[in-house]
Amino acid sequence: MKLMNARYQNGSITRIPRSHGFAWRVRFYERLGRKRVQKSMTFSGAEYRNESDVRKAIEFAVIQQNRDAARPKVDAAFSTIIDIYKSEHMPGREHSTNELSTYILRKYISPRFGDSPIREVTPLAVTRWFSELKLAPTTKASIRSVLRQCFDLAALHEFIPAIERNPMSLVKLKGTTKRKEKIVQVTMKDFQRLIQALPEPHNIMTLVAADLGCRLCRATRVLRSRSTQQTRRHHAPGGIPDGDGRMGAS
Repeated sequence: MKLMNARYQNGSITRIPRSHGFAWRVRFYERLGRKRVQKSMTFSGAEYRNESDVRKAIEFAVIQQNRDAARPKVDAAFSTIIDIYKSEHMPGREHSTNELSTYILRKYISPRFGDSPIREVTPLAVTRWFSELKLAPTTKASIRSVLRQCFDLAALHEFIPAIERNPMSLVKLKGTTKRKEKIVQVTMKDFQRLIQALPEPHNIMTLVAADLGCRLCRATRVLRSRSTQQTRRHHAPGGIPDGDGRMGAS
């Protein structure tokens, strides 16, 4: 007996005229035993103005219709997607960006969802997890961003249906755009007093960071790397392009 593999269906959408306007017809095929039976759904053109609106409306129906075809891949461990993220998404990006992504994967995502099936990494599961984490909203936003990219890759490699809406878009976070502390404006005289009050090498580090517009973490790495060298000559911080010495984001 020849076994037939279930094929993935997105649904065939057709615009059909009506006496007053138009409607959308969505067709699927369902196998009942050895028979292939056509199923259809109809949507009002007045309520769903274009095909993309219909696609959004049938997302759940598409997943349900393809439960047999999609089951082997959605049962795969989420660590599979993490490995794809590391091998395909991270190469070629900025080193600092990859450092942050690697930290988020190692510290948070892998311990929590690495062994879970892809189908269990749902927006509700992530939302409940975030409610338990004692982290700043911006850190949670960074974690959600990496998860969003992971699900994009999962759809690209056909582990999940390539629907229009990323599941992580349903995860809402509050306070990600609000600062917890008010920005303190420092005048030139205040800055001069600060430099005079700081001991070496902190005064040099602060001066370099302010002059080049680089972050404190980068200034710290530059200073640490220079201090380990045997030479006492002055060096410009690594990674600064030729020219006036300003960073790209300054």
